[in-house]
Amino acid sequence: MSHTDLARAPGFLGPRRRSAVSEVVAALALVVIVISAAVVVLLFGLGVIQSLISGGVNTPLAASGQMTVPGTTGQVGVLTLTVKDTQTIAISRIDVSCPASFAVVPCVTMGVTGPGGTVVGTNQVVAATGSTFVAGTIYSIILKVTFTTGSVLTVDVSVAAVS
Repeated sequence: MSHTDLARAPGFLGPRRRSAVSEVVAALALVVIVISAAVVVLLFGLGVIQSLISGGVNTPLAASGQMTVPGTTGQVGVLTLTVKDTQTIAISRIDVSCPASFAVVPCVTMGVTGPGGTVVGTNQVVAATGSTFVAGTIYSIILKVTFTTGSVLTVDVSVAAVS
């Protein structure tokens, strides 16, 4: 065998060069994996959004409120808060915090209720010095609800003042 024949022999000058089919297959596989991951993330995101739109997280209570102001403005109003326990765990305590524009502390005293029960608290409230209550204004009332299990839920109730 001559020197030129040895140079042409497979494996003599290194491994035989293969076609690029495996590189193409690897690139296609990578594209399929990336698209599959994007679809999974998209479907997960759509599921979360749909869950939030259709009711979202189930809270263990429903809270609402209203404040009546005689006339359209005044120093005095009547604040009514309603809390309905929608779960099987009883409420052991409700602390109510009103904004600084209220002079009465606590602004409403709330009782306790068993599972599925409703608590209504009503109190005459007075505006802080230098401020008045105005019909049409939304006041933020914070309820700190403690359940018999020891868990605590803080709820921000938007209360509209009406005349």
